Amino acid sequence: MLDPNGQVLTKSPYTQTASSFSQSINTKTFRGGMYIDGYAGNVEMAVVGVNSAFSIEVASAPGTGLFLRKPQMPAPFYILGARYQVAAITNYDQSLGTATLLLSASSNSGNGWDGSYATPYNIIVQTAGNRSLLANDFVQINDLGYGVVATNGGLSEQVSTFTYYNHIAMYANAGGQIRALNCSSANGDYGLVAQGSNPNEKIDDITLSDNMTQTAIVFNDGSTDFAQPPTSTAIYLYDFDFLPYSNSEVEIDHGGSIGIVRYEVTNIETTVAPNQPATRDGTVYKVNLGTGGSDNTATTGLKGALVQDQVVTLRSSRSFKFEDLEMYHLPDHQQRLCLMNTHLLSIEVFLSKQMIQLEML
Repeated sequence: MLDPNGQVLTKSPYTQTASSFSQSINTKTFRGGMYIDGYAGNVEMAVVGVNSAFSIEVASAPGTGLFLRKPQMPAPFYILGARYQVAAITNYDQSLGTATLLLSASSNSGNGWDGSYATPYNIIVQTAGNRSLLANDFVQINDLGYGVVATNGGLSEQVSTFTYYNHIAMYANAGGQIRALNCSSANGDYGLVAQGSNPNEKIDDITLSDNMTQTAIVFNDGSTDFAQPPTSTAIYLYDFDFLPYSNSEVEIDHGGSIGIVRYEVTNIETTVAPNQPATRDGTVYKVNLGTGGSDNTATTGLKGALVQDQVVTLRSSRSFKFEDLEMYHLPDHQQRLCLMNTHLLSIEVFLSKQMIQLEML
């Protein structure tokens, strides 16, 4: 377990070549090998006064928080997902349970304590330092107990951790994260369990704007302008429910020996073709096909010719549109955010329509 009075700085505690044996009482019991609680060092208090945006007065209720100990620094607290970083504590008085918190310049996106919340306002200064414990070659024999539990944002890496008879071998709860390599679970109830969400994050219920699949109809009037022979890298479609996004897929059943083939959609263009009778959208669009073979899609254009009124299926693959996002923490102009790195995730936010397009790259 993490020590509430300690602080993990550059190196996490490391259990190496060890065993855990819990007494068997023939019932599920909360006991076992490792318990990593990211909130072990939390200290309760309330903001009772404001000196400036980056200096606030705090106090704890009798018998709690600051009456018990002074928090280690630096440490954060969160309000509705916004992070406030406490850089230092001054004027600490354990007998009165009071102190002054000095906030870093990055707190609340640079706004510090901006007066949005009336005092007194309850906060929890959280565990300082790293919130992690590591282990290797750790045998866990905990009858109907637990092997490794990470909760409240606690982190753990396990290498060659072998569990026997555990109710849950590795349990990641409330934002806890466990990275396990070369581990096993034998003769227990559950190997891996994940539950809940990080309590420091504000949950935002969002809505998927469009269905993930739709059909469309081929337009081919027989002219050379709209011909779609084999090897063509463009097809002409109408009657969309919504225009497909880049990196979508179109699935075409060519029949016969060719069968069903998947093609990647690169982009959509308008055409001069006349509107068609349709139940949704009669506009004819040119759908350009990729040849890069992404996710095993075709690389040489159409495998067979397309004919008028042939029905095809389109599937969203890596681009999706969401609505009902809360945008209070973002700038008021359209922007593109790259998170993690461009190989994993990018987000395009259109604030005017309160929608978001998520693209897995």
